[in-house]
Amino acid sequence: MRKKIKIILSVIIIVVLCILLIHRYSQHILVWQANKKISVYNIKLMMPETEVKIIIGEEESYIPGFGGYKLEYPSKDVFLTFLNDDDTDFHHKVNRIEVTGSKYEVFGINVGHKFNDAVDILHKQGFKQGQDDSFSYYWRGTNLYITLGKNYDKVQKITIGVRDRVASTRVY
Repeated sequence: MRKKIKIILSVIIIVVLCILLIHRYSQHILVWQANKKISVYNIKLMMPETEVKIIIGEEESYIPGFGGYKLEYPSKDVFLTFLNDDDTDFHHKVNRIEVTGSKYEVFGINVGHKFNDAVDILHKQGFKQGQDDSFSYYWRGTNLYITLGKNYDKVQKITIGVRDRVASTRVY
């Protein structure tokens, strides 16, 4: 009887630990899955700023902000956002990638793609639609998003990012 209780308690402890680990690293898991579908100059979500600068190898335009900053590379058609709050998973790491060039691919979509086809591709990959005035937002779960900038019937700009669970609770 004691052996049975020990086995049951051990299984319960293992299950609880697994749940806690998955919860703690859920953003890392989400980013790991998303990065497989991002082809932007070898830049990935959660990549450290220092690595990005080495990969791109040219001077960036630095734009400060509240809770973060942007590094813009207009000649590469790449614009990156980083968080600078110490307690986020994205501290000085890529939080958002925006592209305006057709040579890059995000979840099978390129700039210049027919907009309706791009939306269909996102829906097939589990993204749900939301809207604001100027961009269409597509969410996968509650933290991963893609926005598509539209020019007539073509995709003009693609942005992919992660809503950080810590930073999203703050007002700057």
